[in-house]
Amino acid sequence: PAPPGAEPATAYLLRVASGLFAQEGLALAKDCLQAIARDHDAPLERVDFRSAGRARERINHWVAERTAGKIPELLPPNLPRPDTRLALANAVAFQANWQHPFPESATQEAPFHAPGSVLTVPFLRRVGRYAYAEADGVRLLEVPYRDFHTSFVVLLPAQPDGLDGLERGLDAATLDRWLAALKRRTVDLRLPRLRFRAPLDLVPILQGLGVRCAFDPSRADFGALRPENDLFVGSVLHQAFIAVDEKGTEASAATVVLMQPRGLPPKPEAPLPFVADRPFLFLIRHRTTNTVLFLGRVLRPQG
Repeated sequence: PAPPGAEPATAYLLRVASGLFAQEGLALAKDCLQAIARDHDAPLERVDFRSAGRARERINHWVAERTAGKIPELLPPNLPRPDTRLALANAVAFQANWQHPFPESATQEAPFHAPGSVLTVPFLRRVGRYAYAEADGVRLLEVPYRDFHTSFVVLLPAQPDGLDGLERGLDAATLDRWLAALKRRTVDLRLPRLRFRAPLDLVPILQGLGVRCAFDPSRADFGALRPENDLFVGSVLHQAFIAVDEKGTEASAATVVLMQPRGLPPKPEAPLPFVADRPFLFLIRHRTTNTVLFLGRVLRPQG
């Protein structure tokens, strides 16, 4: 996608891509691969995860290409592990211009009340007709993009410390009810200019939502993908990028699922404490012939 300040060739750009990366020589069910390619447009690419650095470079390059370079490093230096067998990647890129751009001359720095501090940041500003609603201690405002089919919705807690409660109470039904209450009115809108990238480990989040079997080597069932059914999900990484300016919005997101074989490699063994801090025996032996060459005791060691 073009940068936020550029005019898109169409009203908005939305690109979705999926890719499947498998260890060289790994046997996979052909019918499952065909279904993945057909339903998700995810062709199979062979890589050698034993050369983890090269595999990481290839997957990161694939993601970067499909997010216009906005997510250049989805996989950190410690991933994938050399025992990785499969990686499923997904990337989404979006770009759209506002229906009514914000005048650059109106942008001014103003305080933003962050948790525990006050920041000075540039605020976009425009007076115009916007869909607006107030419900359950939340103020909603919808900023349309030029295509009219997509929009940017701000959910602003009425209270400065209300974000946690808003997040806890937000669900699909509540959001639908709030959006149904939107009505157009004249608004003096001030919105901070945004540009940030957020990495996220999805494993604890998915487990908290009840997705547990896939991460358990003893219970994971991916037999449809590999008849040996010897794989489980080891890591799920997500990263998002968003930029909001006077012209519009650019957003990208990417996710990668890494799968490993059951039981390999073992977890590093915790070191067993061995402190020779009392009298002990010792021997020196010839290991090849198992002959004891010296045998002694230590009662009062002298350095």
